Amino acid sequence: MDEVRSDARLREIASRFSKLEYIEAVVLAGSAAGGTSDSQSDYDFYVYSRHPVNLAFRENLLRPRAQRLDLHRTFWEDEDAWIEPDAIEFQIMYRSCAWTEGELSARLDRCEAMLGYTTAIVIALSARAYSGTALVGLRECRGACSRAIRNDWLAP
Repeated sequence: MDEVRSDARLREIASRFSKLEYIEAVVLAGSAAGGTSDSQSDYDFYVYSRHPVNLAFRENLLRPRAQRLDLHRTFWEDEDAWIEPDAIEFQIMYRSCAWTEGELSARLDRCEAMLGYTTAIVIALSARAYSGTALVGLRECRGACSRAIRNDWLAP
């Protein structure tokens, strides 16, 4: 876990996003955040924003560091994936705060299940709230997103 927190790449990526005023949070999730990563693990970031992150910004950030870059994949949600020169794989998923609030409300307020997303949304937010590995706590999301982060919905 300390190795993850000290990885300069993670802080550099989060820092670049933090310069965009409409970014609410940059979250490290998955096995790296949970302390269960191994040599086959990748890094999973979630970027929560009030507006879409410009594709040119994303490419300028990721292209110089990537051996291979898949920019703007949209099969599940908007995401970028790349492999660094040391063969470590990274993914960034982009979520608007409005979308996240709607998803949390559907899952937690109205109990509407959605295959694969019923827990994924909450787990990504809980990584920030409880794991201590949030790379940049920029500004809080509003509404449901901030309620979740402030423990109104997520039990410790």
